[in-house]
Amino acid sequence: MLSGEKVKRLFSLLLKLYNERRYMKLKTLIGWITCMLLISLDMSAQVNVKVGYIASFPQLTVNDNLLSSFNPSNAEVSERFGSTGFMQGLQLGLRYRISNFAAEVGWESVSRDRSALIFNPTNDNFTNRQYNYSLSSYRAGVDNYFGKYGIGTALMYQRLKIDRVIGSNDLALTKERQLGLRLEFIWQVQESSAISFEIRPFYQFSLKDYNLSGLAEDLDLSTGVDTMESPKMWGVSLVFYNGRQRK
Repeated sequence: MLSGEKVKRLFSLLLKLYNERRYMKLKTLIGWITCMLLISLDMSAQVNVKVGYIASFPQLTVNDNLLSSFNPSNAEVSERFGSTGFMQGLQLGLRYRISNFAAEVGWESVSRDRSALIFNPTNDNFTNRQYNYSLSSYRAGVDNYFGKYGIGTALMYQRLKIDRVIGSNDLALTKERQLGLRLEFIWQVQESSAISFEIRPFYQFSLKDYNLSGLAEDLDLSTGVDTMESPKMWGVSLVFYNGRQRK
């Protein structure tokens, strides 16, 4: 805490800096104030940087049905689209932990592509049709620890993006953001004074449907098909937290 003597010394220093402001810019002055306050408060390293890998198994039933129904006119599908049953990606964030409670904000993204081989008998050529999928999210969550184990929940502001690859360009077919909810089980495998490693199995579901009509139209399936997708996903994240750990 700031003692009276420390407060007096701090303001004396700020007054001196103000009187010599011809040598200092405003940003530098603000920086000095921030640094002095942090040092005087003797703050502990309670904020941890989060880096993780995600392996997920999404349930995109409507999307997979659209892909499997693709049947172009005047052409044949030599190799059909596979399901989007697996996606992987990166997780980044910041965590503030006190005892057995932690609050966290972050960003993550999982992706994959799906392609089909099309044979056109009129010119005896094969063409490849490819769609790129990504599900990225901003998240805010809380965790409760019970020894090496814990449970967590997070509110996800997630974006489902589907692009069709056309040469060196991408044609955006779906690009929507909706809210989702994630439930996690936490297993703290290793913890030291510098780093901790956690395994986090999770289940996630969307709170509102996504409209895949753009994908349906691109597949020539614009009539008589269901285009409202409600993504559900289960998976696991492998997470490292940097910085001093609070117990």
